[in-house]
Amino acid sequence: MPSAPKAIPARREAERPTARREYESFDNYQHADFVVPAGTAFVEAIQFSGLPERLRVRSTNNGYQVRLRNPGEPPQDPMAVFVSEITNIPLGARIVECRDPGGAGGGTISITGYWPSRAIDKRTSRRGPLASDVRPREQGAPEQLEPR
Repeated sequence: MPSAPKAIPARREAERPTARREYESFDNYQHADFVVPAGTAFVEAIQFSGLPERLRVRSTNNGYQVRLRNPGEPPQDPMAVFVSEITNIPLGARIVECRDPGGAGGGTISITGYWPSRAIDKRTSRRGPLASDVRPREQGAPEQLEPR
C-alpha cells in the first residue's frame, strides 16, 4: 500500500490556460546607412549601443559581405547580402562590419538593429481554478480517501 494517495487528475476546466506572450513588437531600433569604401578589407559599418535581438540588412547597389562581432571577440563568418534584397538575421551583435568582395566600393548598405519590448504582457486570461472547479474530498476514489 502506498504511503500517500495518488493525485486526482485535473479536469480540463480546472487547468489554467497556457500563458501566451507576444514578443514581436519591436519598439526600439538603431539604424545606419553606410557607404562602403573601395577595397576588400572589412570596415566597421555600425556599432550599436546594446545587443540587438534581430538585424535587417539591405544593399542598394552591389552585393556585399557582412560579418558580426562583439567587442573583444573574434568575428563570425561573413554572410552574403544581395542587391536590393532585405536580409533578416535572427541574431544580433554589437558591431556589424561589411566589405565589397569586388573591391569597387561606392555602394550603400542599410543596417537596422531591433530590440523587442519584453515588459508588455498581452495575456488576456489570468484566471486560476475557482472554488467550483475543486471536487469535495468525499467524491474522490476510495483508495484516495484512506487516511494519510
